[in-house]
Amino acid sequence: MQILFTFIIMWQFAFGVSNRAVSVLVGFMHALFKFLATSSKQLHNLWKFYPKGLKGCHKFVDLKCPQFERYVVCPSCD
Repeated sequence: MQILFTFIIMWQFAFGVSNRAVSVLVGFMHALFKFLATSSKQLHNLWKFYPKGLKGCHKFVDLKCPQFERYVVCPSCD
């Protein structure tokens, strides 16, 4: 499963796919595995460890994301 997540993250960086799009993809795959887990014990065991979002995917691959500084614009300065 780690190969799958590594591929997804490399695909994201190679093609410039947004974090939101990858998060939706990972969430969809989580829901799909959850649905399929009702029919198989092996898939049920796999589904328990499958992350729900992009942060879980990064943790599973043990990828360190860069921390960016965030700036907030004052509403009166628009």
